[in-house]
Amino acid sequence: MNVRSTNRGFRYIRHAVLLVLILLLFSFASCSADMGDLSAVPNQSPSMGESENGSILQGEAIKTDNRKIIKTVNETIETEDYDAFLEAMKASVSASDGYISSSSYSGSKESSSSRRASFEIRIPAEGLDAFTGAIGGIGTVTSYNETQQDISIAYVDVQSRIEVLEAERSALLEILAQASYTSEMLEIRAHLEDVQAELASLEAQMRVYNDRIAYSTVHLTVYEVAREVAPVKDTFFAKLGGAFVDSLGGALSFLEGLAIVLLGGSPYFILLGLIGFVIFLSIYLPCRHRAKKREKETKQ
Repeated sequence: MNVRSTNRGFRYIRHAVLLVLILLLFSFASCSADMGDLSAVPNQSPSMGESENGSILQGEAIKTDNRKIIKTVNETIETEDYDAFLEAMKASVSASDGYISSSSYSGSKESSSSRRASFEIRIPAEGLDAFTGAIGGIGTVTSYNETQQDISIAYVDVQSRIEVLEAERSALLEILAQASYTSEMLEIRAHLEDVQAELASLEAQMRVYNDRIAYSTVHLTVYEVAREVAPVKDTFFAKLGGAFVDSLGGALSFLEGLAIVLLGGSPYFILLGLIGFVIFLSIYLPCRHRAKKREKETKQ
């Protein structure tokens, strides 16, 4: 065996050792992520204590302060002053360092139908409560729903996989720098491309997670109404009073609509009246003339 063959053999052994170390590192990180998933599930084992509030003490599990929470709010508001509300709402968004990611409008000020607007608003998570409180103060909240999605386990899993892939990429680059044969280089580069593609996908997912955690989403729908109606208390007299006020408002709206129809259509009603009067005279006068004629003939 010559020296060149011996060097080649040592090179293959060194590469094999590095690849084994990479696989062991990857397996260890995956195992750690799996253990993190298991630690998030409540376990009734006697070896795990329970705190006073009933939560399980999980040792190295994710701390409450480090939880990754995605908050989403769905809110519906009624307002009598539609334009003023929109201006105040947009000013509140700017004051909260948020932004409106999408919006839609329907109806117009000139039309008889009420106007409506829907918004998707992104607000820094720490300012969400202050923003929703400010919005509730300039309109009547008719519905409100807030959800909190805990993605802590998924977040840590993606973070761990990124660290493993970064270590694997560094090792592959080191092996590639020491490779001297074309076949070795092609094989290492193919594996390196797969690692970089998976790493880019995970980093994109991490950016989405960070954005949704940092900025809460508010789905806001605003309705223009003639009169804001506060939520009715769950008592007999409160319900009775609310029903009476609603009925009175409905009756006034009906009378208003009837007056608009009558006044707005008055030229047509006048024209129809004249036509009816002419028809009446054309029928009544000949009949009246014939009746008088028969009366005279009877007297004779």
